Amino acid sequence: MPKVIFKFDIEKDLWNNWDTVNYISPWEGKRLNKIPILDEMCKGKKFEECKKEIEKFCKPMHNSPLLPLIIESFQKAWNKVNDKFFKILEKITGKSFPFERMTAYLTTQMRCPYNPKEPSFMVSMFSNIPHALKTCAHELMHIHFHNTDWPK
Repeated sequence: MPKVIFKFDIEKDLWNNWDTVNYISPWEGKRLNKIPILDEMCKGKKFEECKKEIEKFCKPMHNSPLLPLIIESFQKAWNKVNDKFFKILEKITGKSFPFERMTAYLTTQMRCPYNPKEPSFMVSMFSNIPHALKTCAHELMHIHFHNTDWPK
């Protein structure tokens, strides 16, 4: 059965903060960042131009003693539903999940992008457990679709 492993990667989180400021949603036609100070730091800039400022802003969250507890909580909660989720997904799509292991990276942003090739996705560290599980299921369906039906 496929498994989701929760981790934290500072570089990925810094990049997600920058990208969220500069990304315009094709569905909503607007930026999705909800943290005004990041707009001031990063809007219209290249990642390397504002990386140090983002790092400074995020440092208290990145160094929080709660971070390992959040990872552990999300992991334990997902492990309770993992097998059932992948069985249902396979039943719905008629296809098995294309990867044995996915990484769920915690982020300090509310936007949770996915990478269908790595495969990985992000989950906000500020989510409650039910919302984090919903995010996981949503992003896993994106990854599944991209790797099974996207070419069609």
